[in-house]
Amino acid sequence: MRPSIPTTPSVTSGSPPETETAAAVASENEEQGDQPAALRLTASDFCCLKPPPFESFDYFVDQPSKHRNTVLVGPAWSLDKSDPAHYRPRTTVLVGWFLVILAGLLVGVLRAVILMGSYWLYHGRLLLMASVIDATAAGLTSGLFVWLGIGVSLSAIIGALVAYVEPLAGGSGIPDVKTYLNGIILPRLLKFRACVLRVVGQIVVVGVGFFAGSEGPMAHLGAIVGAAVAQMHMRNFFQLRAMLPFSSHRIKYEFISIGTAMGVAAAFQAPLGGILFSLEEASTYWRAETTWRAFFGCIIASFTAKHLSAIVDCPDPSVGCEAPGTYLEATDTARSFRVWELFVCALVGVFFGLLGALFCGGVKLVQSHRRAWFHLFSMGKDRRRAWRVVEVIIVIMMTILLSFGLSWAFFHRCNPAVPNAVIGDDGIAGAMCYEGEGGGKVNSLAALLMSSRDDAIRFLFSPYMGDSEFSAGVLILAAVVIFILTLLTYGLAIPMGLFIPNIMIGACLGRVVGIWMYATGGSVGSYAVIGAAGMLAGFSRMTISLTAIVLEITGDLWQLPYIMITVIISKQVADLFIKGAYDLVLEVRQVPYLEELDASHEYCMRGKSIAFRMSHAPLVGFSPVETYGRVHDVLANYMHCAFVVEEHGKLRGLVSRSAIVDYLWRHGPVSPDETLDVIGLANRGPLTVPEFFPLDKGYSLFRQLGLRHLLVTAREDSDKVVGIVSRKDLFLALNDCDAPADGAVDCNISDKSTRDIPDV
Repeated sequence: MRPSIPTTPSVTSGSPPETETAAAVASENEEQGDQPAALRLTASDFCCLKPPPFESFDYFVDQPSKHRNTVLVGPAWSLDKSDPAHYRPRTTVLVGWFLVILAGLLVGVLRAVILMGSYWLYHGRLLLMASVIDATAAGLTSGLFVWLGIGVSLSAIIGALVAYVEPLAGGSGIPDVKTYLNGIILPRLLKFRACVLRVVGQIVVVGVGFFAGSEGPMAHLGAIVGAAVAQMHMRNFFQLRAMLPFSSHRIKYEFISIGTAMGVAAAFQAPLGGILFSLEEASTYWRAETTWRAFFGCIIASFTAKHLSAIVDCPDPSVGCEAPGTYLEATDTARSFRVWELFVCALVGVFFGLLGALFCGGVKLVQSHRRAWFHLFSMGKDRRRAWRVVEVIIVIMMTILLSFGLSWAFFHRCNPAVPNAVIGDDGIAGAMCYEGEGGGKVNSLAALLMSSRDDAIRFLFSPYMGDSEFSAGVLILAAVVIFILTLLTYGLAIPMGLFIPNIMIGACLGRVVGIWMYATGGSVGSYAVIGAAGMLAGFSRMTISLTAIVLEITGDLWQLPYIMITVIISKQVADLFIKGAYDLVLEVRQVPYLEELDASHEYCMRGKSIAFRMSHAPLVGFSPVETYGRVHDVLANYMHCAFVVEEHGKLRGLVSRSAIVDYLWRHGPVSPDETLDVIGLANRGPLTVPEFFPLDKGYSLFRQLGLRHLLVTAREDSDKVVGIVSRKDLFLALNDCDAPADGAVDCNISDKSTRDIPDV
């Protein structure tokens, strides 16, 4: 006997407001003196009682007959979308290129706004500190309090906005984008308020002096812009027939991949690096057409960001200007290529692989404790929001006090300013000396810890400075401080990235190697670049895209062999100990991310069939025609996102919850006794595999095709469904392989397949 139909709706968080429920209709009729009306069901009554924390989507769009080759991902609109003749493919291609241009311009403008805003905030803070120091007897102490006041107040505001308004605007953003591009929908990830908080937060974070970068927030911003541009017509602003093909998840996914590439390209003004980053690190599925569009969009985004941001400090545009956020420095191009230095770079790669693994271990430790302490959830929610703001205040105070205090310790140990050197005595490096600004001395530690991060990287990459400006002790001390503060900063309720601080760590230690190699003719700036590349590879595990980014931001093509050998060795050494930082964040969040199988996973799954990891029959499903009452009971009492459609034990299709609810939103209240043509809403050709299909091949098939569900049929009858495989089943298969080898794997999978992770 099926459960009785409740009179109050079960509304999920995504249900539209102001929906007339069945109980409200009956109550209104009774007040009018009529006979009690028959119970009417609305779409909100068909939502599950507790929505799953994760929901995935199909990369290839299902084609139910009710919608005629079109499944919308947004609200209903008046334009008839059922007829493909309403648009022309050639026009659609042109519209796609136009949208790429528009997205590239928007991403470039956002990056320029961040660069200009952070530049003005940083220099405005320095000017205020200088004026207070000159006007008070307390001297540098008054400047410290000014920095603390500005940093704490602005950081607290951003932390509160992120913690209370949009938690997904905090952190790096790259793990979130990777999750979405792997096929998992994260609600609110692509909302406008997340975009606003990313922009404003980045201005504050960079301007007040956090050890944080911009590549992660810019990747998230690019994803938001890409999704918004591709499907802006679905927000009922306007309706274009040529944009009808952009109504699918696949097109939205591709524009998110393109937007991610444009965001990274704008962050470093590295078009090739941006494309390779999205292809290598962020995206799971990639088409050749996506490469062409991403290439064009990255050029536009980086060009726009560079030339708009150059307005900040460009007294004479006719002679050219250096834009904020660029690290290009003149290099010692006269150096000859020496083969034996490849062995030195190999040793540098081993060292930074170990250091990168240590950094990733610190990320996992800090993120795990932070998640437990603040009760953080995978969807960005938390229960101790006020304490998250307090944490932001504590970390910015530690950053300011350590940077200022250690620089003050070198107050009487400044070095003479070298003529034509990159570090001048007219900035913060000169102000932190006993002689004062313009006194002919520079504080090398202040140049690293108190200068803007862009300036500090330029100082480290410069080939024209020896150990008189940056001694080995100063460089090691700065690297240790940045290492610790970056671990504490990553994961705060602020938008921040990891690339810039890790570039600084690697450049500091790489420059130490350059000082030791200087007697043999080595360039300190060159080894700083190589060290930066090694550290980036050690924590992120990227290779090709990382090499391209480093080459584009430095312009040192002759260093390509050195960088390549350092990057690949650093990655391989770090992989021996622990996963990359972004993958560890996904692991801590318990996100069902389907990574590519490596050799150990393939070995673990060898000899196992897909039936080893599936939800076994009998499955919850429908007949081709069902009453709305029966459909209501199933959807309201089961959290599954898809249901099989069977007739006399034979498979007829697979219908998703969203297809049914979307159909009901369009057709208004219905009676429980009315019938629904379920097969008309179903995908009549779902992908199926036999129950003896190998598990590793099933995993690869599921991941590479971007599936949401995979049906398993009987050995002797391909129309008889014996089970269904979802993302959570394959994720648990990965967990089995990663479990300890002491018998922790439970082979009785059917009893626990739905216990820990919801169906997605």
